Amino acid sequence: MDKEGKDLKKRKSILMDLWNDLKGASDPKDIFDKEMASLYVLGKYGMGLEVQYPDLFDSIFGQEIKMDQVNEILLSDNLDGAKDKILAIVGDINGNSIAKIMRLGLTKEYFGFIDQKTVVKLSESLRKAFPEQKNEVNKYMRFYAAFKISKAIDDGFIYNQGKKSENKKDRN
Repeated sequence: MDKEGKDLKKRKSILMDLWNDLKGASDPKDIFDKEMASLYVLGKYGMGLEVQYPDLFDSIFGQEIKMDQVNEILLSDNLDGAKDKILAIVGDINGNSIAKIMRLGLTKEYFGFIDQKTVVKLSESLRKAFPEQKNEVNKYMRFYAAFKISKAIDDGFIYNQGKKSENKKDRN
């Protein structure tokens, strides 16, 4: 078996072990929101587990399912009535709910299930539907921009000016 096949097998095994642990968890609400978003995105979009285990998904990922529904509304081509539809799903929109909505979109992008343009569209639609939350959306997008820049620096696509100077001195 090639290295890629072994890596995939190991990854599947790790994720399946995690799912088995989650099924036995007595209080999944104690798990951090960001980790729940990651588990949800990988389980649904990466493994199709919401089809295989719909009751489990509904019981564990109720919050993430709601945020995914909100994401779908915001990413649709027609935003007519979006605010009312979203309020019917989440109840109230505040900084916390903005973070949860955006976190799910960013998590999908991080794992490669949507692209950067989709994240931008999500934020623009959220600002249009909830202009009073514009600052919260902008705050999250600043975080996203910083994350993307740091990743590009780590990947060598963007050079840190200080590091560039350091490398130049090392060569001389």
